[in-house]
Amino acid sequence: MSRRRTALCTLVLLTTIAASACTAQGSPSPSAGRDNNPAPGSSAAKLPPRPKDIPATSIDACKVFGKDQLKTLGLDSEPRKATNGADRFGNQGCIVSKVGGDPYFNYLVIPVPQEGVDAWLKGDRDSDIKQVTVSGFGAVRAHPNGTSGLACSVVVDIADGQSLNVQFTAGTPKSFDQEQLCDRARQGAELAMRTLTQG
Repeated sequence: MSRRRTALCTLVLLTTIAASACTAQGSPSPSAGRDNNPAPGSSAAKLPPRPKDIPATSIDACKVFGKDQLKTLGLDSEPRKATNGADRFGNQGCIVSKVGGDPYFNYLVIPVPQEGVDAWLKGDRDSDIKQVTVSGFGAVRAHPNGTSGLACSVVVDIADGQSLNVQFTAGTPKSFDQEQLCDRARQGAELAMRTLTQG
């Protein structure tokens, strides 16, 4: 699979995940409240205090992974701007890929200055959402309802009304199950936040 095709898959899935962020009828998926985490939309759902504030506008998405981190994540391409797509706010992030053989996959990193993680906890999104923590920061992991084995996003609370979205996308069909996708997304988010908190 070519780098261009892998990136295209990421951008298509980004559009799907962005669309799932819109208000939807119905209640959150039951899996959203596993591991003793309060379900999004419940009165108990809240974010922990942030270790520090990191303005989204201060983040260069193509610099959140250092060389050692790229190696840890199994990535073999240079980070590049996602110029052919954007999230629902028009934010264009940075893509970095594994293109040297199966399984192919991508990370897409997008700083989001227009929306905080609290927006994901209202219970009105057509996504399977689970509250997690990433390097001491509150976060959610999410993927569109009705999908499996395609992609997972971890959205980190970095400042009031702002977030960092780290998406992991499989480029090779059936190479990861949904739990593995979300584990990879969280691993990427952890490394990204480690870079940002050390800066």
